[in-house]
Amino acid sequence: MVRRRLAALVEGMEARLLAVAAAVALSLLGDATMYAVLPSRAESVGVSVGLLGVILSANRFVRLLTNTWAGRICDKHGRRIPFFAALIVGAAITAGYGVARGFFAFLMLRILWGFCWSFLRLEWYQTAYETSSSSNIGRVMGTSQSIVRIGTLAGSVLGGVLTDAIGFSRALFAFAAIGLTGAAVAARRPPPRGARCEPTSAIADPDAIADGDIAEYATDDPPAHARLLRARRVAVCWVGFCSLFAISSIVVATLGRLLLVRLGATIPVLGLTLGVASLTGILIGVRPGLSLVLSPVFGHASDVLGRRLVIVAALLVAIACHVLLAGTTHLALIVGAVLLLAVAAAAVAPALDATVRDLTTDRDRARFVSTYVTLLDLGSACGPLVGLAIAAAWGLASAYLVAAASVVSSAVVYLIAFRARVEQPGAT
Repeated sequence: MVRRRLAALVEGMEARLLAVAAAVALSLLGDATMYAVLPSRAESVGVSVGLLGVILSANRFVRLLTNTWAGRICDKHGRRIPFFAALIVGAAITAGYGVARGFFAFLMLRILWGFCWSFLRLEWYQTAYETSSSSNIGRVMGTSQSIVRIGTLAGSVLGGVLTDAIGFSRALFAFAAIGLTGAAVAARRPPPRGARCEPTSAIADPDAIADGDIAEYATDDPPAHARLLRARRVAVCWVGFCSLFAISSIVVATLGRLLLVRLGATIPVLGLTLGVASLTGILIGVRPGLSLVLSPVFGHASDVLGRRLVIVAALLVAIACHVLLAGTTHLALIVGAVLLLAVAAAAVAPALDATVRDLTTDRDRARFVSTYVTLLDLGSACGPLVGLAIAAAWGLASAYLVAAASVVSSAVVYLIAFRARVEQPGAT
């Protein structure tokens, strides 16, 4: 049964993409361990609790610069060597976590990891785009996202278990060795088959996205076509930013405070009494699990039903959930809203990533992917800072209403950009 499900999950994916996704997943083990273990081990490695946030978020902020650099380097020198180098350096960074002591040592390692992740993610995205067609890119992106998230989940769970069993440093040394095996797998990955890749077109077709397709397209007014294409790329970037800013980051950053303020330090759940920290951890832990299961489902749905329907429906659900969180004091409604937001995030991500392929060509894809993922990183980095600042100044309700407003703006921008059409030559 398990083998059949795994086979169904990776059906239609080339071995090259499986190798890249698996290597990236293994490289994430050390990063995930930092989030799971370092907060409880900070003092033992010479880091004050007050500086933990800086260390854990440094890799995200540095990517605002390194994503663009990675795209330019790969455009000039190719992607294979930078990707392999990033895997090797990533494994060294994981080992470095095991011996580092003090704030600046960890800060430098986190900054270097951010640089590596820019190359790793770029290769993952580009390989997914190259080994898919317009009819299956949603499913391919969703499935590869699930594979990569396995690395995050495994690092969070096994990192804590191994730290308790064999110690912090040895656990990270073990993950570094596993990361090197990922580099070996990536080095042996099959060459591209080529036949799966669609021909490069001079300009992507912004209208054909309604059917999830991209093809060569000509109009009597090429500048109008180019403007529409730019507008849709801006819309995709804005939706991506708002989805990470509001749907993911603000909720995760403020959930513990929300539960404490509205339900108290201890919360009765199904006859049990849970502390607010325990319930917060459970709900936050369920989110990536839902994404792991649902991303391929929603990715496939975007291939069959269209990107537009999946994205707009997910944004509407997110708006309703944020408004609900702004006012409710009922545990069931809070839990339901948090879980539905996780579902919305799992729907938006693969559909947006597939849209990036629809709106780009082989010639300009690397540069636009760098811009796109930079906006994702910016949303992820700004969400906790803005959400907590608003909550402290004006209350939690205001933070969730701001989140809802940002999602509303993204839905409006998206609908305006994707409603306009360029007329075919000779159309009446």
